[in-house]
Parts: sequence; C-alpha cells; structure tokens
Amino acid sequence: YILDTCAQVQVDDCVDCTIVIAPCSGPVYLRDCTRCVVHVAARQIRLRDVTDSTIRHCVPQCEALILETSTALRIGRWAVDFEGLEPLWETAGFGPAAAATNPHWAQVYDFSPSEIGRNWELLPNSENKLGEQLTVTPAGLCGGSVTHEQQLLAWPCLEEGRTASLDDEHGDGGGGEKLNRDGSWRLQPTSTVAAGSVVEKEEGAGVAG
Repeated sequence: YILDTCAQVQVDDCVDCTIVIAPCSGPVYLRDCTRCVVHVAARQIRLRDVTDSTIRHCVPQCEALILETSTALRIGRWAVDFEGLEPLWETAGFGPAAAATNPHWAQVYDFSPSEIGRNWELLPNSENKLGEQLTVTPAGLCGGSVTHEQQLLAWPCLEEGRTASLDDEHGDGGGGEKLNRDGSWRLQPTSTVAAGSVVEKEEGAGVAG
C-alpha cells in the first residue's frame, strides 16, 4: 500500500497480491506480475508481462494506460477511498473531481495486440460499481494494517467509448446514478453486499503514507 503521493512508482515480480497506489504525479510501472488486483492512479501507467490481473485505475488523459506483452487483464475504474485521499488528487495534479469524472479508464493502448483476441477486457458494470473503503492503521514508517469494506460507488459506470462530464446525469447511458455537478464523489454503503465482505489484512502489510 502506497497511500501518499509519489513522483514515480515501480512494481516488479508480484504474485497473488493486492496493490494500492495513491495518486502519483508521474508514471507507474508494473512488470512481471501475476494474479494481482491493482488500484492505481497516475499520469501514465505502463504494464509489461503482467498476466491474469485486475487493474482499477484513473489516468488524466486518453490511452495513458499502456500494455506491453500482457494478457488476460481485466480493466476497471479507480474504486478505493481512504481518509486523506482527497487532497492527494490535487497534489498529484489531477484535480478534485478526478475519480468521479475519470472518462479515460476504458481507453487502453496495447503495444502487442493478440491476433486471436484482445489481451484485456473491461469489467462488467456489476463489478465496476463495487468499490472499497480502506481503514488504515499505520505502525511505524511503513507498517500497519488495512481493512477493506466493499461499498457501492456513487458515480456512474461508463460503457466503452463513453465520456463523462459534470452535465452528464447518466454516464452509463441511462438509469445510472447522478453525477454531482460539483464534481464530488463518495462511497455509499449498500445492504446488498454479502455478510463477511470485510477482509482485514495481516499486520505488517506494508502501509506507506
């Protein structure tokens, strides 16, 4: 967990990991990772040799999520919240409404497209609407514990090729939640989440920030 703004982040050789990288003012590099769930916000996100993983992300421009020799990826929008996150969007140069308006999450640039199908797919709306509220208990400079509580996102889920603006009340093409005109976003609890969905990470989970 990197829960503060950084200029650049590099992640290598992770297997079966949950990774959360708070808004980064520069690029994030993910390499040689397998079966990971990654929540990442950065000016540019580059993946190389990443397989069978879920990427929930926020980038400030079109096709800033870049793939190279990566396969079986599931792509969705940024979906975590934690105390102290809001000012990090400004610090990293995204602006206060970045996670809510986030129109570029479905736009992916693949340097090595497959000849028999895409190397990635978008998460269905049923999954893309689910986010996580993190409760962080720091210990020392880079230790502590994190609990994840599944929540429903209050922003609309966009279909591939759609963009959102503050005037778009139904970013999912109709029937979706209304996007606040001030650009704000929030996580709202839902009674439909199954019991036992709160998962506590072990002590020493590597909390930074």
